[in-house]
Amino acid sequence: MKTNTITIVGMRRTGTSIALALKKGSLEFSLIGHDSDSDLLQEKAVTQAFDRVEADLIKACAPADIIILAMPSLELQATLSLIGDRIQDHTLVIDLTALKAPGIRLAKEHLTIGHYIGARAIFAASTFTDLKTDLDSARADLFENSVFCVMPSARTDPKAVETAVKFGQLLGAKPYFVDPLEYDQLSLGSETMPGIAAAALFRSITS
Repeated sequence: MKTNTITIVGMRRTGTSIALALKKGSLEFSLIGHDSDSDLLQEKAVTQAFDRVEADLIKACAPADIIILAMPSLELQATLSLIGDRIQDHTLVIDLTALKAPGIRLAKEHLTIGHYIGARAIFAASTFTDLKTDLDSARADLFENSVFCVMPSARTDPKAVETAVKFGQLLGAKPYFVDPLEYDQLSLGSETMPGIAAAALFRSITS
């Protein structure tokens, strides 16, 4: 699939780091950013990372070939319901929110067109040295040496899966396929642990 426009919904550390990583690469995309927090749209770090920021979610997502959902899990249902029939037929929606099985269910319920894939990055231990999650800590190499877990449903178009894998590689991550339910169980089991220990445990188990 030829990708001309990528929209990132959620412009804090993860979303802005994705934009910075994509700009660092050799491929050219038009990068649109959106966030439910209107104050973020004026932040200098955001305006430098994105080609355009858009306060209206529908206007941000309608032209996109790939949509990255990097916002809090509590916003997922509302977001999918709003964009469900307002995106292009070929658009790939990559959901980076915390839990994957609920995302697949919500996508099946609300996305009437396009393709949905759940994904999640398991960062390298060095990423957790500062434990920061705010916008000021966004960086282009955030995903380097991480594991990019790709969790398509059985109905997902193989071409969409291939695009998601290549997307993870563009960020500097190593793609890894895992069952959504298995991921959720591992994630819930390690969420109360410190970042470094949780990442090490997840890597150890998936190896």
